[in-house]
Amino acid sequence: MKKCITELMAKTDEVTGLTFVPIRDLWGMHPVFRKISLDAAGCLMTNGRLILLDNDLLFEKGAPHQKKLYLILYGWAVYTCGETLNKVRFGPGSFVGTEWVYEEGAVRANACEVYGEAAVLEIDYKSFNETRHHLELSNLTKDVQTLESQIKRAYLISLKLLS
Repeated sequence: MKKCITELMAKTDEVTGLTFVPIRDLWGMHPVFRKISLDAAGCLMTNGRLILLDNDLLFEKGAPHQKKLYLILYGWAVYTCGETLNKVRFGPGSFVGTEWVYEEGAVRANACEVYGEAAVLEIDYKSFNETRHHLELSNLTKDVQTLESQIKRAYLISLKLLS
């Protein structure tokens, strides 16, 4: 997976800044994309923003939500939580930063950083809704339900592990 994403970033068009993603390759390998149609995976990738990270902070504890969630394509994101600074690790196929979907006006309860190299798909509020709308118009409501179910699952898991 890492090799695939790294090769993708090498194919970024210097003029437009756009990255061509051979979605068929990603669709066959990634845990989230294998559960949805190829059209839905392409729509999600088109509306999201691919980010390569190396030991970077995704968001800080106490920061206001910017209505962005992140899908880990490869690598690991680690939440640091509690007074004892426990660390909870999420890997490929995990959504992190999902609180804003279910908690209006919430602030980030925990810091989340990437250890080592990672690629994440950043999905903001507008992109999330554009993806949902496109999939519903394309009669792919099962894919919408699958994505929403995975985001809800990630939210509930993070609530349980991080509280």
